[in-house]
Amino acid sequence: MGSDLKAYARLQYKLIQLETIEKLSSVGSWLFSQTLLVGFLLSALLFLSTGGAFFLASLSGSVTIGFCLVGGFYILLFVIFYFIRQSVIKNPLKNKIIHSLLEEGEINTNES
Repeated sequence: MGSDLKAYARLQYKLIQLETIEKLSSVGSWLFSQTLLVGFLLSALLFLSTGGAFFLASLSGSVTIGFCLVGGFYILLFVIFYFIRQSVIKNPLKNKIIHSLLEEGEINTNES
């Protein structure tokens, strides 16, 4: 009986290891794909910002004013996101990671 208990404990430990590895790899792959998407978005934003700055420069007659207007727009966005970051960025991201780690249906509180 003692050897069966040890074997059972080893199997439970191995199961917990495998489940942890599976969940961590799932979260890791999600973070990697999100990082790639953000990278592509930032690249597009860089080109659009440069184009917008040159467009505003052609309207204002000054390249400096065009780039300063685009820079001011990004500073305004930064200030807005700074004040709403908790509800818009931090909480949804935290909830997504927790939901990924504790997938629905895996928690059973009725076990004896």
